[in-house]
Amino acid sequence: MKKYRELTKIGAKIALAYKFDFIVSIFTVPISIIVFYFLWKTIYAYSGLDVIRGYTFEEMVNYFIMSMVIALLGWSNIERVVEYDVLYGEMVLRLLSPVTYLASLFYTEMGLKAMSLLVEATPIFLIGIVFFKAKVFSILNLILYAIAVLFSIGLVFLISFLIGLSSFWLKRISGISRSKKLFLSFLGGGFVPLTFFPKIFQQISEWLPFQYIRYVPINIYLGKYSTFLALEMIGRQIIWIILLYIIAKILWNRAIRKFCGVGV
Repeated sequence: MKKYRELTKIGAKIALAYKFDFIVSIFTVPISIIVFYFLWKTIYAYSGLDVIRGYTFEEMVNYFIMSMVIALLGWSNIERVVEYDVLYGEMVLRLLSPVTYLASLFYTEMGLKAMSLLVEATPIFLIGIVFFKAKVFSILNLILYAIAVLFSIGLVFLISFLIGLSSFWLKRISGISRSKKLFLSFLGGGFVPLTFFPKIFQQISEWLPFQYIRYVPINIYLGKYSTFLALEMIGRQIIWIILLYIIAKILWNRAIRKFCGVGV
């Protein structure tokens, strides 16, 4: 376990090296919340409705704030790390490490997440409560939300890793990487709740892992699910993590055979 703790510490140190990015987010994210707050306040006032697509104005504000929290914690550029290691030969050194490649990336990422939680996500959550009338709907929902966010981080990590593995064949994946964040936000309900989309889209989403990144954890926080259903949703997250992990292991074995056999 010591080697994993050291990798986590390395991730935290990497995060501290980019502290300016953290400072910028502390100022820019509240601006996004302000824009969102007044935009939806106008929409609700103009429509004359108290509930739109299953959400009150208060719930919609909370939805966006908790979406921002997940965005700050769930971001991942692991695919670019894999791309760099493949293109510039760092993969050779990585393979000599006593820790598996996937584990080294994961625990380093956890160090980054720990710093993001302390410096970005927690302050934004408190700003939402103090200035934007966000609230904790229940302690149980908050706990279940925190658990769901942890698994959400795992989902994003594995999806990013799978995209990164494509660099063994495609070499450069910068275009895919740039579109990934937008793609995951859109399909995960990061912009608006999935209930705003057509029924067919919602039905398809139920068979994909993306809604479990933001939409499901936020609805757990808002109390949209019963406790039993919230636990079921978390169980589905775990199933998707297991499936993505199996796929990642299979692709990794194929990729590394290609790498060791003929080089990349």
